[in-house]
Amino acid sequence: MTVRAFLPFQPEKILATGLAIIGGGLVLACCFLVPIFNKDPLIESSIQKKKKTVADAIEPLSISLNLRENRIALPLPRVEQEIFFSFDPPLPGREGPHSDLFVRLKRSVQSKRVTLPTRLDLQYVPGDILEFSETPSLFWLEIGRVTDDKILGVVWVETPEKGKMEAERFCVHAQMGPIQGALEFPEASPFRILGEAKWSGPIVFYEKGRCKQQLHRIEVGGHALEIGEGDWLFWAQGRWIKGTLEDSLLPAARIESFDGKTLIFEGWDNQLHVRMACALNSHQPFKIKSDEIFNSIRIRSEKQISCMMEKQCLILRAGDWVLKSEGRWKILRKEEERESLRLGKITGELFIFEKIETKQGQKHILGQLFNVEKTQFMTVNLPVNKHSSRKAKIDAQLKAKGHSK
Repeated sequence: MTVRAFLPFQPEKILATGLAIIGGGLVLACCFLVPIFNKDPLIESSIQKKKKTVADAIEPLSISLNLRENRIALPLPRVEQEIFFSFDPPLPGREGPHSDLFVRLKRSVQSKRVTLPTRLDLQYVPGDILEFSETPSLFWLEIGRVTDDKILGVVWVETPEKGKMEAERFCVHAQMGPIQGALEFPEASPFRILGEAKWSGPIVFYEKGRCKQQLHRIEVGGHALEIGEGDWLFWAQGRWIKGTLEDSLLPAARIESFDGKTLIFEGWDNQLHVRMACALNSHQPFKIKSDEIFNSIRIRSEKQISCMMEKQCLILRAGDWVLKSEGRWKILRKEEERESLRLGKITGELFIFEKIETKQGQKHILGQLFNVEKTQFMTVNLPVNKHSSRKAKIDAQLKAKGHSK
């Protein structure tokens, strides 16, 4: 056996082996390249089906946000988060057989009163703000009632390829109408003016049992009004005035509630119902020293005193109302005068003399002093000068003796 038989390769076969390897590689490469340039119908059909399945899964979520203008494929936001539903009450006396639904768009501040079931055409405007469409749209919301307070909403879109297609479905509970700020209403509109009213607070004068109704003092449009929870306000001759439902005027408003810091109004204008808040107007605390007003207090009898009120000499009986108007104090003993004060026809600081009380042998006069708005008060508790009291007692004894004679 020759040495050549033990070699791992034969030198004369190197060229042939290399060509065989290269040729095999070319054959394999052609097998992969031929389908690319010559598409097989079966393979192409399979690929198209897969693409269509993926497109069908994505297409319902990609529609035009403004279907009446340029079509731009963007993801559709959740309409449920853009809309507020409420069963707002109609104006008393104008109730219908069924409660209408109020639909409000949160960002565009648009609203509509609708009767269920209904369709609402929608559109998105620049800034991705949802609005009602004035013309039939390819993007709309169908609303129906599930229960008395539960609403079913279905969002539909229409495309040339697939026709009508459901994009969203939700169930929500109708709520109370939102409380709006004054700036949400058009400038100089009646509800804008009412929303900008200055509320001085509840009139504490009436909380003392001197009036059956709780009243609030507001300044609206430059005019002061005292309004209770049963009173109505109407827009007439360019201002809000007090009236009754029989007046049949619109817009109309009334107090819905108050929590001590905020006064809530509700109003109507044709089919519109609104709720708005008036915050308590900041004001200076009522700081008046009673001893700076009253001087020379003398007891004349168990229910009568004489005193000086800011340099005016007055004789007061328990239960008297004393009003400061135009810099002078005047006793209001006539019921007509007191009623004028209650109605706000006359205004001013008010002192109500309640009684004479004895504490530890010392006589005091008790009363209440109210500010001009009657929203703040201070208690008056002043001791009577002992010398004056003793002198008045001696005068009374002498008078009684003289009378007996």
